[in-house]
Amino acid sequence: MPAFPNLDRVTRGGVHYIGGVPVAQSVFGKDPFEPVTHSRVEDILHEQTDTLCAYIPGGGSAEGKAGVLVYEAQTNRDMAQIADQLAARSETGLLAGCAGFASVLPRLLQLSCRDTAPLPLCGRLLAVCGSINPVSLEQCAQAEAQGAPRFSLTPEQKLSRDWAAGAQAGEMLGAVLRACSQEPVVVLDTGGAVENAGADKTADRIQIANTLGALLKRLLDDGLESTVLIMGGDCLLGLMRQLDVTEIMPLCEVAPGVVLSQFTYGGRQWNLVSKSGGFGAKTLFYDLQNILERWKKELTAV
Repeated sequence: MPAFPNLDRVTRGGVHYIGGVPVAQSVFGKDPFEPVTHSRVEDILHEQTDTLCAYIPGGGSAEGKAGVLVYEAQTNRDMAQIADQLAARSETGLLAGCAGFASVLPRLLQLSCRDTAPLPLCGRLLAVCGSINPVSLEQCAQAEAQGAPRFSLTPEQKLSRDWAAGAQAGEMLGAVLRACSQEPVVVLDTGGAVENAGADKTADRIQIANTLGALLKRLLDDGLESTVLIMGGDCLLGLMRQLDVTEIMPLCEVAPGVVLSQFTYGGRQWNLVSKSGGFGAKTLFYDLQNILERWKKELTAV
Protein backbone atom coordinates (compact mmCIF):
# COMPACT_ATOMS: atom_id res chain seq x y z
CA MET A 1 0.00 0.00 0.00
CA PRO A 2 2.18 2.90 -1.24
CA ALA A 3 -0.30 5.71 -0.53
CA PHE A 4 0.40 8.58 1.86
CA PRO A 5 -2.77 10.71 1.67
CA ASN A 6 -1.54 13.31 4.16
CA LEU A 7 1.09 14.26 1.57
CA ASP A 8 -1.31 13.98 -1.40
CA ARG A 9 0.30 10.72 -2.53
CA VAL A 10 -2.44 8.32 -3.57
CA THR A 11 -2.92 5.20 -5.66
CA ARG A 12 -5.87 5.25 -8.05
CA GLY A 13 -6.61 2.88 -10.90
CA GLY A 14 -3.26 1.17 -10.32
CA VAL A 15 -1.37 4.44 -10.88
CA HIS A 16 0.50 6.23 -8.10
CA TYR A 17 0.01 10.01 -8.05
CA ILE A 18 2.07 12.75 -6.41
CA GLY A 19 0.04 15.92 -6.03
CA GLY A 20 -2.31 14.75 -8.76
CA VAL A 21 0.53 13.97 -11.18
CA PRO A 22 1.52 10.39 -12.15
CA VAL A 23 4.72 9.67 -10.24
CA ALA A 24 6.88 9.13 -13.34
CA GLN A 25 5.90 12.62 -14.53
CA SER A 26 6.59 14.22 -11.14
CA VAL A 27 9.91 15.42 -9.71
CA PHE A 28 10.65 11.81 -8.79
CA GLY A 29 10.74 10.92 -12.46
CA LYS A 30 13.56 13.44 -12.90
CA ASP A 31 15.78 12.15 -10.10
CA PRO A 32 19.35 11.93 -11.48
CA PHE A 33 20.17 8.82 -9.43
CA GLU A 34 17.01 6.74 -9.13
CA PRO A 35 14.32 8.14 -11.45
CA VAL A 36 10.88 6.55 -11.24
CA THR A 37 10.24 5.48 -14.83
CA HIS A 38 6.75 4.01 -14.41
CA SER A 39 3.59 5.29 -12.77
CA ARG A 40 1.71 2.00 -12.51
CA VAL A 41 2.70 0.34 -9.24
CA GLU A 42 2.70 -3.11 -10.84
CA ASP A 43 5.17 -1.91 -13.51
CA ILE A 44 7.45 -0.51 -10.81
CA LEU A 45 7.39 -3.81 -8.97
CA HIS A 46 8.06 -5.79 -12.14
CA GLU A 47 11.32 -3.89 -12.56
CA GLN A 48 12.46 -5.72 -9.43
CA THR A 49 10.65 -9.07 -9.47
CA ASP A 50 8.89 -11.54 -11.74
CA THR A 51 6.41 -12.36 -8.97
CA LEU A 52 2.80 -12.07 -10.04
CA CYS A 53 1.13 -8.83 -8.98
CA ALA A 54 -2.58 -8.25 -8.47
CA TYR A 55 -4.25 -4.84 -8.15
CA ILE A 56 -7.04 -4.47 -5.58
CA PRO A 57 -9.27 -1.48 -6.43
CA GLY A 58 -10.97 0.58 -3.76
CA GLY A 59 -13.59 -1.49 -2.03
CA GLY A 60 -12.46 -4.57 -3.96
CA SER A 61 -11.80 -8.02 -2.58
CA ALA A 62 -8.47 -9.82 -2.52
CA GLU A 63 -10.19 -13.20 -2.40
CA GLY A 64 -8.61 -15.58 -4.90
CA LYS A 65 -5.74 -13.17 -5.65
CA ALA A 66 -2.13 -14.30 -5.30
CA GLY A 67 1.35 -12.81 -5.41
CA VAL A 68 2.02 -9.19 -4.50
CA LEU A 69 -1.30 -7.49 -3.74
CA VAL A 70 -1.30 -3.76 -4.58
CA TYR A 71 -4.08 -1.88 -2.80
CA GLU A 72 -5.72 1.31 -4.00
CA ALA A 73 -5.94 3.96 -1.28
CA GLN A 74 -6.82 7.64 -1.60
CA THR A 75 -7.70 8.56 1.98
CA ASN A 76 -6.69 7.65 5.51
CA ARG A 77 -10.08 6.01 5.86
CA ASP A 78 -9.27 3.77 2.89
CA MET A 79 -6.08 2.62 4.60
CA ALA A 80 -7.86 1.93 7.88
CA GLN A 81 -10.46 -0.17 6.08
CA ILE A 82 -7.76 -2.15 4.26
CA ALA A 83 -6.00 -2.73 7.58
CA ASP A 84 -9.23 -4.12 9.02
CA GLN A 85 -9.63 -6.44 6.01
CA LEU A 86 -6.05 -7.70 6.34
CA ALA A 87 -6.51 -8.32 10.05
CA ALA A 88 -9.77 -10.19 9.47
CA ARG A 89 -7.98 -12.51 7.01
CA SER A 90 -4.89 -12.80 9.26
CA GLU A 91 -2.75 -11.57 6.37
CA THR A 92 -0.21 -9.65 8.42
CA GLY A 93 2.93 -11.69 7.76
CA LEU A 94 4.51 -9.61 5.01
CA LEU A 95 3.49 -5.99 4.57
CA ALA A 96 4.98 -3.13 2.58
CA GLY A 97 4.27 0.58 2.43
CA CYS A 98 5.51 3.99 3.52
CA ALA A 99 4.70 6.22 6.49
CA GLY A 100 1.07 6.39 5.39
CA PHE A 101 0.66 2.65 5.85
CA ALA A 102 2.77 2.71 9.02
CA SER A 103 0.13 4.97 10.59
CA VAL A 104 -2.37 2.09 10.58
CA LEU A 105 0.03 -0.61 11.81
CA PRO A 106 -0.96 -0.21 15.49
CA ARG A 107 -4.57 -0.84 14.46
CA LEU A 108 -3.61 -3.73 12.19
CA LEU A 109 -1.15 -5.45 14.55
CA GLN A 110 -2.93 -4.47 17.78
CA LEU A 111 0.10 -2.63 19.09
CA SER A 112 -0.12 -0.53 22.22
CA CYS A 113 0.80 3.14 21.88
CA ARG A 114 2.21 5.58 24.38
CA ASP A 115 3.23 9.21 24.41
CA THR A 116 6.94 9.87 24.04
CA ALA A 117 8.79 11.39 26.97
CA PRO A 118 9.34 15.17 26.83
CA LEU A 119 12.71 16.16 25.38
CA PRO A 120 14.87 19.21 25.91
CA LEU A 121 14.46 21.08 22.64
CA CYS A 122 16.25 23.98 21.01
CA GLY A 123 13.89 26.23 19.08
CA ARG A 124 16.55 27.19 16.56
CA LEU A 125 16.97 25.07 13.41
CA LEU A 126 19.99 24.17 11.29
CA ALA A 127 18.67 22.77 8.00
CA VAL A 128 21.25 20.56 6.29
CA CYS A 129 20.36 19.70 2.73
CA GLY A 130 22.20 17.14 0.64
CA SER A 131 19.17 16.41 -1.52
CA ILE A 132 18.97 17.68 -5.09
CA ASN A 133 15.23 17.11 -5.29
CA PRO A 134 13.61 20.31 -6.62
CA VAL A 135 11.31 20.38 -3.58
CA SER A 136 14.32 20.58 -1.23
CA LEU A 137 16.13 23.14 -3.35
CA GLU A 138 13.02 25.33 -3.36
CA GLN A 139 12.82 25.03 0.44
CA CYS A 140 16.43 26.20 0.77
CA ALA A 141 15.81 29.15 -1.54
CA GLN A 142 12.60 30.10 0.28
CA ALA A 143 14.32 30.05 3.68
CA GLU A 144 17.08 32.28 2.33
CA ALA A 145 14.43 34.66 0.95
CA GLN A 146 12.86 34.74 4.43
CA GLY A 147 16.18 35.87 5.91
CA ALA A 148 17.97 32.65 6.83
CA PRO A 149 21.78 32.73 6.44
CA ARG A 150 22.72 30.17 3.79
CA PHE A 151 26.05 28.39 3.42
CA SER A 152 26.39 26.48 0.14
CA LEU A 153 29.29 24.20 -0.71
CA THR A 154 31.03 24.50 -4.06
CA PRO A 155 31.33 21.43 -6.30
CA GLU A 156 35.02 21.17 -5.42
CA GLN A 157 34.33 21.33 -1.69
CA LYS A 158 31.58 18.74 -1.55
CA LEU A 159 33.42 16.25 -3.79
CA SER A 160 36.74 16.54 -1.97
CA ARG A 161 37.76 13.73 0.36
CA ASP A 162 39.84 16.10 2.51
CA TRP A 163 38.19 19.51 2.47
CA ALA A 164 35.78 18.90 5.37
CA ALA A 165 38.70 18.28 7.74
CA GLY A 166 40.69 21.36 6.68
CA ALA A 167 41.12 24.92 7.88
CA GLN A 168 38.92 26.48 5.19
CA ALA A 169 36.01 24.26 6.25
CA GLY A 170 36.73 25.21 9.86
CA GLU A 171 36.37 28.90 9.03
CA MET A 172 33.04 28.27 7.34
CA LEU A 173 31.81 26.14 10.24
CA GLY A 174 32.75 28.89 12.68
CA ALA A 175 30.50 31.23 10.70
CA VAL A 176 27.73 28.59 10.73
CA LEU A 177 27.97 28.26 14.54
CA ARG A 178 27.81 32.04 14.99
CA ALA A 179 24.78 32.25 12.74
CA CYS A 180 23.10 29.37 14.60
CA SER A 181 23.52 31.21 17.91
CA GLN A 182 21.82 34.31 16.52
CA GLU A 183 19.27 33.25 13.89
CA PRO A 184 16.15 31.05 14.16
CA VAL A 185 16.96 29.23 10.90
CA VAL A 186 20.30 28.59 9.19
CA VAL A 187 20.80 26.59 5.97
CA LEU A 188 23.83 24.45 5.09
CA ASP A 189 23.46 22.87 1.67
CA THR A 190 25.35 21.32 -1.21
CA GLY A 191 24.16 23.77 -3.83
CA GLY A 192 22.20 21.37 -6.02
CA ALA A 193 23.41 18.98 -8.69
CA VAL A 194 27.02 18.90 -9.88
CA GLU A 195 27.37 19.43 -13.61
CA ASN A 196 29.80 16.99 -15.21
CA ALA A 197 31.01 15.90 -11.79
CA GLY A 198 32.22 12.56 -13.01
CA ALA A 199 31.15 9.36 -14.66
CA ASP A 200 30.48 7.58 -11.38
CA LYS A 201 27.41 9.31 -9.99
CA THR A 202 27.10 6.79 -7.18
CA ALA A 203 30.61 7.56 -5.93
CA ASP A 204 29.87 11.30 -6.09
CA ARG A 205 26.66 10.77 -4.18
CA ILE A 206 28.44 8.87 -1.41
CA GLN A 207 31.24 11.42 -1.19
CA ILE A 208 28.82 14.34 -0.89
CA ALA A 209 26.99 12.53 1.93
CA ASN A 210 30.30 11.82 3.68
CA THR A 211 31.39 15.45 3.34
CA LEU A 212 28.16 16.73 4.89
CA GLY A 213 28.42 14.10 7.62
CA ALA A 214 31.97 15.15 8.44
CA LEU A 215 30.95 18.82 8.60
CA LEU A 216 28.04 18.03 10.90
CA LYS A 217 30.30 15.97 13.15
CA ARG A 218 32.62 18.95 13.53
CA LEU A 219 29.65 21.18 14.37
CA LEU A 220 28.41 18.78 17.04
CA ASP A 221 31.90 18.41 18.48
CA ASP A 222 32.22 22.21 18.58
CA GLY A 223 29.04 22.65 20.61
CA LEU A 224 26.19 23.13 18.14
CA GLU A 225 22.93 23.65 20.05
CA SER A 226 20.46 24.14 17.20
CA THR A 227 18.14 21.28 16.33
CA VAL A 228 19.41 19.70 13.11
CA LEU A 229 17.09 19.00 10.19
CA ILE A 230 18.80 16.66 7.75
CA MET A 231 17.30 16.17 4.30
CA GLY A 232 17.93 13.07 2.23
CA GLY A 233 18.53 9.51 3.38
CA ASP A 234 22.06 9.44 1.96
CA CYS A 235 23.04 12.40 4.12
CA LEU A 236 21.46 10.93 7.24
CA LEU A 237 23.43 7.72 6.66
CA GLY A 238 26.58 9.76 6.00
CA LEU A 239 26.20 11.53 9.34
CA MET A 240 25.60 8.29 11.24
CA ARG A 241 28.71 6.76 9.66
CA GLN A 242 30.86 9.75 10.54
CA LEU A 243 29.62 9.64 14.13
CA ASP A 244 29.96 5.84 14.29
CA VAL A 245 26.35 5.73 15.50
CA THR A 246 24.41 2.55 14.75
CA GLU A 247 21.12 3.26 16.53
CA ILE A 248 18.60 6.04 16.07
CA MET A 249 15.20 6.12 17.78
CA PRO A 250 12.24 7.75 15.99
CA LEU A 251 10.08 9.58 18.54
CA CYS A 252 7.28 11.39 16.75
CA GLU A 253 6.19 13.13 13.57
CA VAL A 254 6.77 16.88 13.61
CA ALA A 255 4.87 17.35 10.36
CA PRO A 256 3.67 14.87 7.71
CA GLY A 257 6.73 12.96 6.53
CA VAL A 258 9.05 14.83 8.92
CA VAL A 259 10.31 12.80 11.89
CA LEU A 260 11.92 13.79 15.18
CA SER A 261 14.43 11.19 16.37
CA GLN A 262 17.07 10.89 19.06
CA PHE A 263 20.53 9.34 19.11
CA THR A 264 23.44 9.09 21.51
CA TYR A 265 26.84 10.54 20.64
CA GLY A 266 29.69 11.80 22.78
CA GLY A 267 28.00 10.74 25.99
CA ARG A 268 24.82 12.78 25.45
CA GLN A 269 21.46 12.60 23.69
CA TRP A 270 20.91 14.58 20.50
CA ASN A 271 17.67 15.50 18.75
CA LEU A 272 17.51 15.12 14.98
CA VAL A 273 14.76 15.94 12.50
CA SER A 274 14.85 14.13 9.15
CA LYS A 275 12.86 13.95 5.96
CA SER A 276 12.99 12.69 2.42
CA GLY A 277 14.08 15.23 -0.17
CA GLY A 278 10.67 15.36 -1.80
CA PHE A 279 8.60 16.06 1.34
CA GLY A 280 7.22 19.29 2.73
CA ALA A 281 5.87 22.70 1.82
CA LYS A 282 8.04 25.47 0.41
CA THR A 283 8.05 27.25 3.79
CA LEU A 284 8.94 24.07 5.71
CA PHE A 285 12.08 25.34 7.49
CA TYR A 286 10.42 28.26 9.25
CA ASP A 287 7.26 26.21 9.79
CA LEU A 288 9.34 23.59 11.64
CA GLN A 289 11.22 26.24 13.60
CA ASN A 290 7.93 27.69 14.80
CA ILE A 291 6.75 24.22 15.87
CA LEU A 292 10.00 23.51 17.73
CA GLU A 293 9.87 26.88 19.47
CA ARG A 294 6.28 26.24 20.55
CA TRP A 295 7.15 22.76 21.82
CA LYS A 296 10.11 24.18 23.72
CA LYS A 297 7.87 26.69 25.49
CA GLU A 298 5.28 24.02 26.28
CA LEU A 299 7.92 21.70 27.75
CA THR A 300 9.43 24.53 29.77
CA ALA A 301 6.01 25.34 31.20
CA VAL A 302 5.46 21.74 32.39
